[in-house]
Amino acid sequence: MTPASGVDVVVIGDVMADTIALLESALVPDADNPAEFVQALGGQAANTAAWLAAAGSRVHLVAAVGADGMGTWVRERLHERGLPHSLATVDAPTGRCIVVTDPTGVRTMLPNSGANALIGRSDAGQMVAALLEGGARHLHLSGYVPLHDADFAARMVQLAKASGASTSMDTPALFFESTRSPTTVPSVDVLLGTARELAHLLRLDAATPAALADRIAERIASDVDSPACVLLKAGAQGAWLIAERVTSVPPVAASVVDTTGAGDAFTAGFLAAWTAGQSAETAADTASVLAARALTQRGGQPSSDEGQHGNL
Repeated sequence: MTPASGVDVVVIGDVMADTIALLESALVPDADNPAEFVQALGGQAANTAAWLAAAGSRVHLVAAVGADGMGTWVRERLHERGLPHSLATVDAPTGRCIVVTDPTGVRTMLPNSGANALIGRSDAGQMVAALLEGGARHLHLSGYVPLHDADFAARMVQLAKASGASTSMDTPALFFESTRSPTTVPSVDVLLGTARELAHLLRLDAATPAALADRIAERIASDVDSPACVLLKAGAQGAWLIAERVTSVPPVAASVVDTTGAGDAFTAGFLAAWTAGQSAETAADTASVLAARALTQRGGQPSSDEGQHGNL
């Protein structure tokens, strides 16, 4: 899809073809576990972009897929959703993920990044540059961009800042048994992530999310290269907004169907409000509302009727 003018937020990062296995009961290792299967779009960047659109933002997704049948499937689904996008084609299979969800909504992911790992070697950078030159006001990076190519992530942030755009990044999920782990944090304006991910990325120790929020606040106050604003996501405990002061953000009650994509919806809710000129405190509350909506549905992307909730 050709980049369009009038873009508020450019989201760059991973897009996945998710196969969601909905278990009938709790997983029993080394046994047959009956499940219902659903094929859906996924990936942190694609999910965030979709929720941004549902929240009323003019968003454009930049990602990479392979020259394969699954890449065609991804393009078709994005067209059907009406989500503006630019996809680079690389010499690797399209990213895929198996998502195992139990009856309580807790999910376990088995990802293969595939084409997403090569985004830094594709023409995605030129796509981002064109969107910024066209007037895009904010660049959001999926955490998987620096995970796969830290230099490319830093260049994208520098490009955005040179154009006068604000920047943000989500942390990636951790690969504890792998050497693949982000080693640097691009100098973004807003950093978002879970307590476990932020503690790992910022190399901070804390016993609780609240204690970690205080440690991050100390870091922000003493380090000029730190983000101006950090959002610590803590699931059912809510979130913490860390800027000039630490603010607790209570969760919004929801009947949990599937936790997949709730963190991406939180990010989208914050960015939609913040880039529209709302205060960080108001944006954090909006983030909790959108995250609660995500919990009530299956899969990581908004359902077909979420668009009616635009302009939060």
